Amino acid sequence: MSQEKSSQRTNLWRPIVAMVFELWRAHPIAFVVLIATTVIPGFSYSVYVLAMRGLINALVESPTPGAWDIPTYMLLYIAAILVEMTMNMLRPIIMVYLRDHATHHIQSRIYEQAANAPLIRFEDSAFYDCLRRADNNLGDRLTELLNGLLHPLWQFSIAASIAGTLFVVHPWIIPIMALGIIPSLLLQSKRAHMVYDVQRKHTLTDRLRHYYQELLTDRQAAAEVRLFDLSRFLHNRWTHSWRTREKDVLNVYKRDSGYHAFGGFWEWLSYAGVLSLIIYSVVMGQATIGDLAVVISYATRFQNFLQGTVQSVGNILEHSEFLGDAFEFFALAKEQEKEPTEKIRPSHIEQASNKRQGLAITARDITFTYPSRTDPVVKNVNLQIKAGEKIAIVGENGAGKTTLVKLLIGLYTPDAGEIYMVDGDMDKRPPEEVQSRVAAVFQDYAKFDLKLRENIGFGQLDAMSDDTRLYAAAHRADILDIHSDLSDGWDGYLGRKFGDRDLSGGQWQKVALGRAYLKDADLVVLDEPTSALDPKAELALFERFVDLTENRTALMISHRLGAARLADRVIVMKDGQIIESDSHRELLKLNGEYARLFSAQAQWYQ
Repeated sequence: MSQEKSSQRTNLWRPIVAMVFELWRAHPIAFVVLIATTVIPGFSYSVYVLAMRGLINALVESPTPGAWDIPTYMLLYIAAILVEMTMNMLRPIIMVYLRDHATHHIQSRIYEQAANAPLIRFEDSAFYDCLRRADNNLGDRLTELLNGLLHPLWQFSIAASIAGTLFVVHPWIIPIMALGIIPSLLLQSKRAHMVYDVQRKHTLTDRLRHYYQELLTDRQAAAEVRLFDLSRFLHNRWTHSWRTREKDVLNVYKRDSGYHAFGGFWEWLSYAGVLSLIIYSVVMGQATIGDLAVVISYATRFQNFLQGTVQSVGNILEHSEFLGDAFEFFALAKEQEKEPTEKIRPSHIEQASNKRQGLAITARDITFTYPSRTDPVVKNVNLQIKAGEKIAIVGENGAGKTTLVKLLIGLYTPDAGEIYMVDGDMDKRPPEEVQSRVAAVFQDYAKFDLKLRENIGFGQLDAMSDDTRLYAAAHRADILDIHSDLSDGWDGYLGRKFGDRDLSGGQWQKVALGRAYLKDADLVVLDEPTSALDPKAELALFERFVDLTENRTALMISHRLGAARLADRVIVMKDGQIIESDSHRELLKLNGEYARLFSAQAQWYQ
């Protein structure tokens, strides 16, 4: 148990040391200047103490003090004040400058590692919770930590400055007062653990509470919340999550009050001991009146600064736990960070695009399981897709269609087996190396509340400012009417957050399709447009999709079978396996699973 507690204390300080290193890396010069402007004013207190002690002793011990004694002490006192004022003026400016640089530096690391993490990690709730904790109010946390680091450093420099003079007065003053502060220091460390444990325990609870709050106030959810009379249910869930957290937080502060009272008693006891010691020394002629005045005036300050140092250290420890989340995320992201690969950029395939024929895909005995599940979602799949072939992947919901496609294009990595792509101009390559030649519109496509130019331009960033290419992509996706309706054209905002032009589900999907068309890829994926379109509209979309993907490999995913008639080959999935694979006509003749599904849906297309 003692080893475990020792390990916890070590882990508690580790983020602080790591964060100090990050502050140094963010801006070394600002870091050094900030430390200097914090420490120098603290040590000016030794000048105050010496000047006051000298003045009192000179006035008490000699009726006619030397003419230069008092002016000398006064000049020292004034010089110390001027130095302190200058440093105090510079310190907040430097702190804000360093804080902003450090926040940008650390957030850049978080976003870079999040971007490099395999897509499958975002299916892992533990990884996602860690990412949210790492990025949650990082700037505010860093501000609090900086204040927490500087304040005890300033307080400690004052305490050390006063301690030097008090040690000259009597060597036992400092040890006695230091003993009185040890219990408070230990209890502050314990408190920091308690606060962080509560926050970590309620990470999911807090996320749920905020989500319930969003549902209660969200415009998009408002209709269904009222239709299904969910307001009271959601409000009760929100209240329960709030009260659960409140109870644990209140318990922490109750225990903290007891710790504070216990530590304060020991601090008072040590001060009483020091005061008794110096009075006895004066009575015995071992100390002067100036020494007594110094102890009475500055021993309490020394104790207050020590106490403030302990409290500030407690705040550091508390916030270091939260900043430790950033380093926990760095470690977690690094565990499964994708190996850097030499990606085939469009500039490398210009010659190939002149004789475009699409990409061929081969999958051999691949199996894949999500981190949150124990049973495979894709099981022992073998598949060959020819360059330029149009493939329809069909099956009921949950059959594994989308997961298989994400494996084929390199967004997920199979647990077993291998996948590679090939065309006439390059050797076999893993799919993640040729993602610049792949475009996809998934069923969970993104809706960016940004400009129309950006919504389409994200498909090919170097074409975002090319209105001609944007127009061509919008025409192919049949969304030129959206461009015409926007007063600012390509620079008009979509959605309600920054503009006033909201889109229907089908329109948002067409915008996503425009991104895919802008990329001008060799392999294009269209996944489950059924949520936003009726069967006939979906069939029309697939017909246009097939026409526009000539000389490209195309994968069409749906649990509706209208698109299957347009494909060169139909792949039927069930329970994560390919159970049938042939043309539409041949599968109907087979009279198997595909024939059963098609017969059940035939009336949709009549």
